[in-house]
Amino acid sequence: MHVYVDMKNKIYHRKGCKCIKDINLLYYIEMDEDLSKYYAFGLKPCKQCSPFIDQFKKEEQEIKLFCLNNSIIYKIMGETLLINTYYSSWKILYNENGDLKLYHENNQKYNRYNQVDGNIIKEYHDQYDVASITIIGYLNYIVKHDKFRETNNTKYKRYNLNSRTKRFLYKRQKKKDVKRMSNRVYNILEELDADNSIDDKKKREIYEKNLCRRLLISKKNG
Repeated sequence: MHVYVDMKNKIYHRKGCKCIKDINLLYYIEMDEDLSKYYAFGLKPCKQCSPFIDQFKKEEQEIKLFCLNNSIIYKIMGETLLINTYYSSWKILYNENGDLKLYHENNQKYNRYNQVDGNIIKEYHDQYDVASITIIGYLNYIVKHDKFRETNNTKYKRYNLNSRTKRFLYKRQKKKDVKRMSNRVYNILEELDADNSIDDKKKREIYEKNLCRRLLISKKNG
């Protein structure tokens, strides 16, 4: 995305932003990078022209209440809403076409994550089967998705064991499912360790609650 950057204040602006004219020419540059890279460069979005910031402000009180009631931890990183539940991780952002999109965490090994300023940088894929024009709409989807996966996360239990091949597939799938569940437990622990705002008592309680819930699921299905 093409942006106009005030290097003195480390703020980037979109085309047409009224703040561009106020940038000192000594600190003015233009950049054209993937939206996610601007945060890594240490740049912040302009509050006047960011569609994400505008949308979040409209829904902020509803988002806070919903996340509190559903033990969801969220954090804003640049123009991205990072979301952690007891079961998985997500992110919500506007793509370059101006559409609000939901992305789901890849099943990545916990110790391969990179960190930027205390934030764990994960890899995600487009959750293309859902669309919403509101953040709350996506949060509702996330809660329903996690509840479904919690009760349908052990594919190996569906195998009929009446042949050698099926018994082999059973063992292979069980190993894969248990590994995935174990990774999520370690992911929560690493997030707990890396989060630079963990002094928040309420946030720590949610982390611990999510960890206990995930351990119970792993024990039940392991």
